[in-house]
Amino acid sequence: MASRTNRPFPIVVARDGERIEVRNRRGLTSNDIMGCLTMSLAGLGVVHAPTFSANTHLRSGALEAVLSDWVSDPVPVFVAYQPNGHLSTKVRVFIDWLAELFAANESTARGERAAGK
Repeated sequence: MASRTNRPFPIVVARDGERIEVRNRRGLTSNDIMGCLTMSLAGLGVVHAPTFSANTHLRSGALEAVLSDWVSDPVPVFVAYQPNGHLSTKVRVFIDWLAELFAANESTARGERAAGK
């Protein structure tokens, strides 16, 4: 959901050079991925979620990947901090951990559609 307009973003996916835009009626929407996952886990529909967010549920079998050969464009993730300020060791370690986490999931972090079982 777009925070300014409260309208759902279209889902754009690609496979083998073909791109399609999915616009559909949504009965329930959220701008919070955990809320979307919760709705899908409750059997209320399909969620378009980054794999790293849904991995636990995919591995347990609570969610099933669908359309996994169609992928979304990567979504950039930023960590903002003051460039002239001293970065504490805790913050630096956290940033490094996030960078490693996303790098390890780069091939799957583009997103998969998952449906609750």
